Amino acid sequence: MGKEKWVNKCTIDVILSNEKYIGIIRIFNSRNSEVHYLVEDNNPAIISDEKFKAVQIEKTRRSNVTTAENGTKRKDR
Repeated sequence: MGKEKWVNKCTIDVILSNEKYIGIIRIFNSRNSEVHYLVEDNNPAIISDEKFKAVQIEKTRRSNVTTAENGTKRKDR
């Protein structure tokens, strides 16, 4: 949006998680349902699948949230 500083970390997370950059679009993706449609090759990919997957792995590695059998919690620091 032309700003010199990105104020919200969520904005960066949305960009790093956006599958559209690898040419995939999810339609009717609902958090309450596993039913969704994937449209692939609808738009040209601007980054490789490998790079996108590497970013997702790194995001998980850096996350301070972990999922255990008894639920989600923050990692100990």
